[in-house]
Amino acid sequence: LTALSCSSVVLVAARSRDGTIGFVVLIVAVAAAEVVAVMLLIGFSTLLRVWRTFTTSPVGSLLLIVLN
Repeated sequence: LTALSCSSVVLVAARSRDGTIGFVVLIVAVAAAEVVAVMLLIGFSTLLRVWRTFTTSPVGSLLLIVLN
């Protein structure tokens, strides 16, 4: 995750001619990448929790049996 952010930062910095614009874009790109990664992690853990609760509850088990 961090390596990915750093590589994208290096790419952005290398592409831009003007230092200031490149630096701003770089910061925005890193922030966006980190936010997206955190959101994905939170979403994934929430899905796992919901799935675990669903499969361990009796109603969920019955529904799974019926669906299969």
